[in-house]
Amino acid sequence: MLRCEPSVSELFAYSVRFLGSAGERSMSTTTPQSPRNMRLTPGDVEPNWLYFVARSSEAGRQWAEEYCSSASRALLDAAFQALALLRRRQLEAGEARLRAAKSLLLQLERAAPPTFLALQRWYYGALAYNHYCREEFEMAEHVLDRAHAAVRDAIDAQRFLIPFARDCFDFTFQRCRISRFRRRWQELRQRLEITCDVVEGRRPYCVLHDGTRLDLAAVRHFYDSLPALTVEERASLRPLYDEDLRRQRFLREVHVLYAFSGLVVPYIPAPSAPMVV
Repeated sequence: MLRCEPSVSELFAYSVRFLGSAGERSMSTTTPQSPRNMRLTPGDVEPNWLYFVARSSEAGRQWAEEYCSSASRALLDAAFQALALLRRRQLEAGEARLRAAKSLLLQLERAAPPTFLALQRWYYGALAYNHYCREEFEMAEHVLDRAHAAVRDAIDAQRFLIPFARDCFDFTFQRCRISRFRRRWQELRQRLEITCDVVEGRRPYCVLHDGTRLDLAAVRHFYDSLPALTVEERASLRPLYDEDLRRQRFLREVHVLYAFSGLVVPYIPAPSAPMVV
């Protein structure tokens, strides 16, 4: 049997990465390719989707350059400052930064840069977390839907953004955290089954308006189409191709999800069988 028994240091790293530093009430809305660090490098723990978008074509390079503009940075800074404040339970200050982020988002909408749709993802992610902190769970899920739609619509508009689809996994896992906090255990198990299917490639990260399913295979195909990948670039893509690594990381996330509820981890799939809850 494949057991997930990470060390204390590993659990701490995952709790910060996926749950923030606020323990039971935290619902992180960031992923490893978070735009807080816009250095265009291939990535370490996870591939940096923005780097590979810029790497894919001249159009992708120009899009990534616009994504790193000062106007975009101002919006992203406001969104992540809001998240930091909300995680420290400074709700009023966090909402103030969210209002600033919304104002910046409206300014960007008027300017209509090609990156606008993708940038919405970060505002809606932070807004969903604000609702979560206030135990407005239905509204949090509604806003997660809007974040998901922002990613889908951005890719619909610019197909070189296919690696951005993996951000939709974050929204799927946030719903698990909401169920966990509400102690809706049957709902949590059902949602974990869905999340498992996304990790294993049986369900798509998202479905475009024309019916195109962007799943693990589709994202792999995007990376496979890039010419002359370097050793460093290939190393950053390991989570996409190493099934054992991807599974272990997911199990650690689930371990932390249950650990903050004071429960024993009940999630131990056999290595030769699909993961089931």
